[in-house]
Amino acid sequence: MSMSAAKIRLSVVSGFLLFFQGNALFADHSKHDFERTIRAIKQIPYNPRPIPTSTSDVTGISEADSRAIFLNTFTRVLIPAPANGKTYAASDLANHPDITLVGYLRVQAGPGAGSRPGIVLTHGGVGIGSIAGSSQFLIHIANVLFANGYHVLAVDRRDGLLSRCAYLQNLAPDSARSVPITVGGSPIEECANLNNAFRDPGFTPNTLVSDRSGLGGDILAAAKFLQDQTGATKIGALGGSRGGLHVIRAAFVQGGPDTNFPAGLLDALLILSPVGDENTNRFSDSSTTFPCAIVRTARFYSTVAGSGVRNFTTDPVGATEDLFAINSGVKVIENVDVPSFIIQTLTDDQTFIHEALAYKVKTDKMKIGEILLLARLGHFHEMWQADPFWMDRTVLTYFKGLLANNDPQIGDDPGFQKLGPNDDNPLIVHLRFRHEDADKFLSQESIVPFMRGVCPELPAP
Repeated sequence: MSMSAAKIRLSVVSGFLLFFQGNALFADHSKHDFERTIRAIKQIPYNPRPIPTSTSDVTGISEADSRAIFLNTFTRVLIPAPANGKTYAASDLANHPDITLVGYLRVQAGPGAGSRPGIVLTHGGVGIGSIAGSSQFLIHIANVLFANGYHVLAVDRRDGLLSRCAYLQNLAPDSARSVPITVGGSPIEECANLNNAFRDPGFTPNTLVSDRSGLGGDILAAAKFLQDQTGATKIGALGGSRGGLHVIRAAFVQGGPDTNFPAGLLDALLILSPVGDENTNRFSDSSTTFPCAIVRTARFYSTVAGSGVRNFTTDPVGATEDLFAINSGVKVIENVDVPSFIIQTLTDDQTFIHEALAYKVKTDKMKIGEILLLARLGHFHEMWQADPFWMDRTVLTYFKGLLANNDPQIGDDPGFQKLGPNDDNPLIVHLRFRHEDADKFLSQESIVPFMRGVCPELPAP
């Protein structure tokens, strides 16, 4: 080998070593930031009231006034999103036309505004939720995040009331232009629950049937939109309940070979009371009927190219399994390489304790993932209603620690004082599991075989 060739080879090897060492140092730094931030959160005083109630006595502002500030300072925006949740129509002629999501955006201005991080907020529920609902928590926290220096985008996914409901000039729901939650369902189901202040008679939805679909893609589309509008290089996402599941799926999907969304689009996840696994949860559900509407949704999305749902006509059982697989956070979170912090309570009556325990099994294996289990109180928006200071301070501490630790322009001040006498959090629950119990919190069986012959679209075995 010539001297020059040896030098070139040595240079290439050295370059690879520096690259891998750099990545390792970055990973160690991220892990350190995550662990330090979680330790700080565990020290935040938690003083929950016995029931979730009005927050104005703590925050100093009524929920109506908080909503008025939001509507006066945030701009309503229309966000293009891929119908299949992964690839925009322009990237593949076979794709369904893009759909439109409705959100509210507020952008920082002034010197250094372009370097500020951004936060995407999304709601819970399937077809019944909205950023305008959730007991006003998301509107409140949007205002608080902006006041602490962040660009903020609150978005209704395709199943949100803002994105799927149309309204007449008198603000009554318009069945002719609204999109149903389920195949064959009423287009205006739940639409009357959207606050009048958010209804826009001029908007005609173009989304698709929203039942348990588009997981991840709607969040990534919102993050891309926020990045394009602000230039933010770091973006966090916060979602509660089913919105938490969507946030997990978004981090799992980004950077995949079958998506337009690059790795690193989302930099930190805050996941409140997330749904665990739509399929095996059914073995713990008190319902006495099978979820046959999901089968009809699987049939519909099997016709949407790139959705990940196989041809229903030739394999209805497999297509239904595919849709259920898309609706799992527990089964994919271990493969998420974005800092992921879950908060759940033992008294949650909407996403249950077995889901929290199943997530704990997975986050215990993650390099930069953790779940905080609290003895009380309630679902994600109820945690805020029970102790607004704790929830606000937790959100601000987490995102500052992961996205802007050394940025003096980013704050962590809720703007009001703690609620009660506790100077720490006495309600953190510490659990350890035996290895052999790890898979018992969610059933390892699929419910689909039991639906065959019961749901008309699934043939009997």
